[in-house]
Amino acid sequence: MPGVSAASDPAGSVGAGPAAGARLTAIDWARALLVLLALLVAYRLVPGQIPNAQFIVADAAYAECLHASAGQGRPGCANTGYPAGAPKPFGLPVNMLAAALFAADDVVSMAEMRLLYAAVFVLAFLLAWRLFTRIAGGARLGLLGAALFLLAPALHLQSSFGVLQLGMALLPGYLLADAWLMRAIGARRQGWKAALPRLAGVVLLVCSVRVFSLFLDGYSFLLATLLSVSCFVASALRPGMRADALVALALYVAASGAAAAAYRGYLGAGALGVMPVDFFRGAGVDVATMLLPLQWQGGWGLLGLGLDITPEMTWGGRSGLLGVFMGVSSVVAAVVLAWWWARRRIRIEPLAAGILAAGLVAMLLSLGPSLKFMDFKPRDPALAGATLGKRMMPAEAAGPSLHTAWIYQNVPGIRNARVLARWQVVTRMAWVVAVLLVAVRLVQGGRRGKVAAAALLALALFEVFPDPRANAGTGRAALERAETIHGEYSAAFASGLVRDERVLLLQLHDAHGRNEYSSNTLCVRARVRCYNTGGDKASVIVRRQWPQPILEAVRGRHVERNLAEAFDGDLLDVVAVPYFDLRDVVYPHVVRDVPRDQVRQRAEVLAGEAGLDIVHGTHFSYLRRRP
Repeated sequence: MPGVSAASDPAGSVGAGPAAGARLTAIDWARALLVLLALLVAYRLVPGQIPNAQFIVADAAYAECLHASAGQGRPGCANTGYPAGAPKPFGLPVNMLAAALFAADDVVSMAEMRLLYAAVFVLAFLLAWRLFTRIAGGARLGLLGAALFLLAPALHLQSSFGVLQLGMALLPGYLLADAWLMRAIGARRQGWKAALPRLAGVVLLVCSVRVFSLFLDGYSFLLATLLSVSCFVASALRPGMRADALVALALYVAASGAAAAAYRGYLGAGALGVMPVDFFRGAGVDVATMLLPLQWQGGWGLLGLGLDITPEMTWGGRSGLLGVFMGVSSVVAAVVLAWWWARRRIRIEPLAAGILAAGLVAMLLSLGPSLKFMDFKPRDPALAGATLGKRMMPAEAAGPSLHTAWIYQNVPGIRNARVLARWQVVTRMAWVVAVLLVAVRLVQGGRRGKVAAAALLALALFEVFPDPRANAGTGRAALERAETIHGEYSAAFASGLVRDERVLLLQLHDAHGRNEYSSNTLCVRARVRCYNTGGDKASVIVRRQWPQPILEAVRGRHVERNLAEAFDGDLLDVVAVPYFDLRDVVYPHVVRDVPRDQVRQRAEVLAGEAGLDIVHGTHFSYLRRRP
């Protein structure tokens, strides 16, 4: 009976290429280098471009802050989130590494931050290549699998979210580390004396990877957990592997629990809120966007084919549309693979089977508690910046219930993962595995099979191919925004302040963004101590430490009275009023002009009512206590 051996254990020790112990040739490395260079261009990790503005500048600034605060004997970052200092809910390992490598001169540039991003991505690429090589049994198909996964719109379009994208790119690497745990446990059959040191080392590695992944990005920690648990369960179902798999699963759960405890201790209780069921219902992926492409994504979009759906037409916003289309190649591969497996014409080993099962679970979780099909709103540009209330989807507005609401309210991790479409990254990995397995089986079928395999792989590549012009334009625009905030606005902000002053950035324009991304860069580069901090989770944490007058002033209820109380109570040295939105200035999908004259006028009125002096600068107004 013909079959494909994708791997004989979760580490994938059986295969036709390097997975079976063959060494990579110079041609293999040359191909890999060319693919890697193309991927670096696609990820905008090349000179003249950056993947995003808000996180590149914020990560560079936080690295500076860690270095400067350590030099002053202060823990963490003292320039944002005054008085306690702001934590870093995700990206901390990258920030610490940047501080250690580049902050000796007290400055971390965007180019240095981009270099570090690129280094992490290169590691992710190499690990993905190794994983997919073991699944496919050959270096060339493994390389293609790595490219298909890393270029998948579900992952590639996450560039706006900084290290979150890097964490998801590392998913194959995380899975490899957990597979080594399974192999180390299996080595006990050769004697505990020889196996124990290796097992201890691998357990330490898995614990370290679990901590690293959670502090880097909570989503990738959660997705990696689903992948690894699924692979351990798949191994446990195979005769002769149950004991090893159950021991590995127990150790893995313990390592994950330790990482979660460390993370909870760092952030504090209550930092990760749980959204209502109606929010998860709105955030769920619409099935129509899984079955049909969107006109602004992937190869089909380049041809102008697909749904003309924009973010303001959905309940979940732009993040719920990123790369959720399954792809024709994936559907074909999944159907063929399922048919072969049902007819016992192919053998799917635990590693591949675990990934496939995880992909199905992730797809279900991405749908939310109710099924949606073509449940879109009328096109309305006014909904582009949809508030939380507009994302609440009542049950009667959606399709039938999937009876999964309890999961989104009670299961740790899942109840905190607000962007359900990101589960589709695991589903995309499963589609890649399905395509590879079908391609390997087709190649074994002679000339016609090879032609069919080549057609399937070409279609798969076409469907993930990004628009090169739009991609490069996005990278250049991100760099321009980043240079504006990192250079021009930061210099203007610092020119009106004195080092170590206590500062409150107060936005006075209408409908301003609540997530004050830019404050992370402005305050660090000015070396002042700001109450503000960017990031929704960090903001929740630091605002608990704010004195009441500061908190009320930001809420905008009785600002003049609150500011007077803050200055009288010696809580504040200066209020800085920006002439731009602290969120929109770095955010790639919102362009909104702030009326400068109106903001200045409001600042003058506020200063008069609060009894403060005011000085206008190029991009800020500064309010201080009168002498």
